Amino acid sequence: AGYSKGKHKYNNLKTAARACFKRGRGCGGITYEPRSKKYTLRRGRKPRRSRTGERSWIKQVTTSMGGLSFTGPANTANQYTLQVICDDITTIFVDGKRRTARGTGRWNQMATLKIPSTTRAIGIKCKNNGGPYGLMAQVKDSSGKVIYVTDNSWQCSNRPQRGWATGGFRGRWRPATITRNQKPYLRNIGAWRGMSPNKKVIWTNTGRDRAAFCRKDLRSAGRRTTIRRLKVRWGQRRGTYLAGYSRGRHKYNNLKRAAKECFKRGKGCGGITYEPRSKKYTLRRGRKPRRSRSGEISWIKQVVTSMGGLSFDFSGPTRQVIRRTTTRRVRVTWGQHNG
Repeated sequence: AGYSKGKHKYNNLKTAARACFKRGRGCGGITYEPRSKKYTLRRGRKPRRSRTGERSWIKQVTTSMGGLSFTGPANTANQYTLQVICDDITTIFVDGKRRTARGTGRWNQMATLKIPSTTRAIGIKCKNNGGPYGLMAQVKDSSGKVIYVTDNSWQCSNRPQRGWATGGFRGRWRPATITRNQKPYLRNIGAWRGMSPNKKVIWTNTGRDRAAFCRKDLRSAGRRTTIRRLKVRWGQRRGTYLAGYSRGRHKYNNLKRAAKECFKRGKGCGGITYEPRSKKYTLRRGRKPRRSRSGEISWIKQVVTSMGGLSFDFSGPTRQVIRRTTTRRVRVTWGQHNG
């Protein structure tokens, strides 16, 4: 509900997503309007039913010490197409959940189904009832481009383990073995005509296995990495120190390295103090400068959180200013709700 303030209509989803990202809390998501054929920025965060076939992408903002991360619901912005054929019976799992499709009961039939673009893992069980064996599969994106095929980057085993078809599975499975046992699969004929020529027929490491459990981790396209550039200014104060060392390693030989480490620690580091006796740049928790009798020098950090993200401004009476531009990586996930 409700348009976001300022310009709120865009011709494509990518531009709208960037604009919504920059507005922070001022934009709760994106809604596509079929009538105007525009992607509009909205303030609301709760999806409501639409009678005109609108689609929405909802943004949930989580602010952490390390920066900003954006995550969306499990629904997807795009759909992938998974095609599988095996000799003889196929069982398909998407992120650990069993999926049904036509064509899973015979060796010469292709099973085709839609999967979310945010899918983390695919699992396929292929049961061989005797004779030749083999498994082939490929994944296409929304434009029809083949982005994954069966090859030795897949993992196969003759026994399933808990969570084997989910993302982040840590079982010690062997890479899939490429086989030429099922001769028809090697030719561009039948139901598999037109599959990518890069596909391979895979199985476990032995043809004696009557069943193969094969899996593949996917790089989720729903999660985009956006690079934000943050301007960082360090203001120097001579004859001062900051109270308390920052936790962990806190002494460095040069200012540049100390500044990087202080930046990474967020609120755990309020600034840097140079100690003439040890000739070290030390990370400090304190943020208020105190007079020093030993000629120490301090750089104070003031963190300012703005609506558009995180910006860092290091100010104060300065004689020397060090300016740095730091690149931060932010993960953005958009979840689509149709209708």
